[in-house]
Amino acid sequence: MALSEVDDPMTRALAAIKPVSSKTLVKYMRHVASKVGPRISTDMGNQFGLMFDGWTSEDLLPRPSTHRQIVQLVTNLEALDSVCVRLQSEEGNLADVRLLFDAVIAKFPATAHHLSPSTQIVHSPAFESAVVKLLSDRSLISDEEEAVAQFAGPTDSAQETPKKVDFATETLRHAKRPRLATVTKYIDLLRMIPPTSNKCERLFSQCKLVFNPLRSSMLPANFEMLVFLRANRELWDSPLW
Repeated sequence: MALSEVDDPMTRALAAIKPVSSKTLVKYMRHVASKVGPRISTDMGNQFGLMFDGWTSEDLLPRPSTHRQIVQLVTNLEALDSVCVRLQSEEGNLADVRLLFDAVIAKFPATAHHLSPSTQIVHSPAFESAVVKLLSDRSLISDEEEAVAQFAGPTDSAQETPKKVDFATETLRHAKRPRLATVTKYIDLLRMIPPTSNKCERLFSQCKLVFNPLRSSMLPANFEMLVFLRANRELWDSPLW
């Protein structure tokens, strides 16, 4: 209850004690505190203990349902953190990244809008899908073959020289010969394309370290330029920081 309540006429009418103003009440409360405080410190000594009951510790200890949610959240964060760390590896390729993204989408469907192969940030979904399939030794569809047509390598035209046989034998051999589909070979440059997530994840990790309290007042444009120069430091002759 506020101390100004004692100045309310209704409160004074309902009270059976002599009316007192809020200023007088504050004055006497300060006087009592100055007398009681030293007495309590003397009686308690140097050692004391605190006891929390259900009312005072309710905000400090989570409920069982909340605790289970926290444990589940920590488990999910550990899984996502392992993916983020693996994405920063130099040894990863597009197929590995696609496999990790598909696993994350299966475990957390809400991330499909950002991690699916056809999301808006993917410049050429057909090209990326073709590279992933080539790395996994899978066949391509027509759209994917068209996307990587410029990377097609020379076909192996060397064929086994058939032996000279009679007409009947050649006819039977041709009928029993399996019809093999033409397999297009692509240059190894497609297999060497690094995923953009490698450098992006390392860049994001560096941003968290660079954006410390000393740089909290920096303009976003200046911070973006600083991080951009940091990410491309191998193109400069001298270190930037």
